Amino acid sequence: RRRISISAECAADDYQVTVQDGKMIVSAGAPGGLTTLEMGELVLKTPKERDAILEALKQNIIFSALDNSILYQVADRVQTLHFPAGHTIIRRGEPGYSYYIICKGQVEVSVPDAPVTIRGKSEAFGEIALMYNSVRGADVISLTPCVLWSVDRNTFKAALQQASRSRRNLNVNLQGVRLLQPLTNQARALLGDVVTLRQFDRGERIVNEGDSADHFYIILMGCAAAMVNTPSGECVVRHYSSGDFFGELSIMNNMPRSASIVATEWMSCMLVSQQDFKDLIMPHVDFSGYSRQYITTLDGLSLPHNDFL
Repeated sequence: RRRISISAECAADDYQVTVQDGKMIVSAGAPGGLTTLEMGELVLKTPKERDAILEALKQNIIFSALDNSILYQVADRVQTLHFPAGHTIIRRGEPGYSYYIICKGQVEVSVPDAPVTIRGKSEAFGEIALMYNSVRGADVISLTPCVLWSVDRNTFKAALQQASRSRRNLNVNLQGVRLLQPLTNQARALLGDVVTLRQFDRGERIVNEGDSADHFYIILMGCAAAMVNTPSGECVVRHYSSGDFFGELSIMNNMPRSASIVATEWMSCMLVSQQDFKDLIMPHVDFSGYSRQYITTLDGLSLPHNDFL
């Protein structure tokens, strides 16, 4: 399955993230002393631009494990760059200073002894040279006029170290989810590589009734409520708290969401994509017992049984 980008563990396993004078500092333990990575300078942008960049970062495999506080720090340092068609954005053999996420347009990536690839909106490139302190290993040329979001080297490395730590924490959390105990060690390890972290504010709608089923959710912290439309208005049919999950039935039944899920307080969730849920969770977990609980709730409200999540 094609990923948006790739990631890797950083060499340092022990580090601390602090904010000083509006700058995010990552202090990392390393052989021979303490290494400090400081994020780049703030870049002014409109709220609309910031929101678009935040959404792109959340969908990017490298940054998907970061919580919102760190993502905001990264987004505030992203630069928007414009390139005409035919421009060489990266030249093989040159030093690497930035990581790029494509906002608009297409680029051609040429690596020696490998097929040429074309990347478009939301895809990314340029991480390898930054992660391994090496020169660029590919040529990247814009095929169309392009708008790119650029993350500088220091911001990228600081975020990557925090993402590495967050990813390990997510793996620990997965081990404690009772629902996932039947998974094999291999399936759980693979799930740890693809799960993403999202936070939701109180009152925020996580799932809307009628939406297509794109993710399965596991609550790490916080509470939520499932609500369905009835002739007398919206009705709460279930409450969720830490360790609970939702979204599985609509994926399993290939149906739209039949309920809305709203955060009743600040909430942190692990998200599993529809395909990863089918590949890594469904073969190992029997959901029939959970489905019966839902049906009992719906019976009491005279609502249809098809699916409300």
